[in-house]
Amino acid sequence: MNRLKKAYCRTYQTVFKLALPFLPYRTPEVVGSVKKLPEIILREKCGNVLHASYYAGCAFTKSYVGYVHAVAHSLGGEYNVPHGYTNAVLLPYVLQKYGESIHKKLSKLAVAAGICTKETPCEQAANAFIDEIKSMKQRFGIGNTIPQIREEDIPKLAHYADKEANPLYPVPVLMDAEELETFYHILMEEDYEQKEEHAL
Repeated sequence: MNRLKKAYCRTYQTVFKLALPFLPYRTPEVVGSVKKLPEIILREKCGNVLHASYYAGCAFTKSYVGYVHAVAHSLGGEYNVPHGYTNAVLLPYVLQKYGESIHKKLSKLAVAAGICTKETPCEQAANAFIDEIKSMKQRFGIGNTIPQIREEDIPKLAHYADKEANPLYPVPVLMDAEELETFYHILMEEDYEQKEEHAL
């Protein structure tokens, strides 16, 4: 991504972030929703699913969305893959790609979810949080690939995701279409774990 485009994206994101304090939801509610996730998941009652949806809405209102959604939208539009499923498949890969830029925030979520303690080093807690997402995916039978992806579609899909996400989505690390292509390649690989290590 060239310097002018990065500056343009960051300007839009800064304006959005300046507006966040005026939104009705605050960080404590978002972190509070993470604390309640184990309870909500364990009960598996319809009412609790509705509460989880509400908490997710609060989180979206506070922090908006990022590349996970942009990539998921492109896949849903091209292959009619369910949006929520695609988000779940993709989430750990994007979080890993963000790297240390999100370690502090993920470590707070790891503590709130009871995965780690406040004494756990930031990077270790962040990685534990990502690992817990992977474990949760496995428990719910959510895969690691989107087999519908065709190699020849990837540049077009990455272009769509880039146009959706940049400049509006307030992401911690800016990526252009070429960088976003990595995620599509990871999602189409059967041996995703080996490819993931090399790609990210």
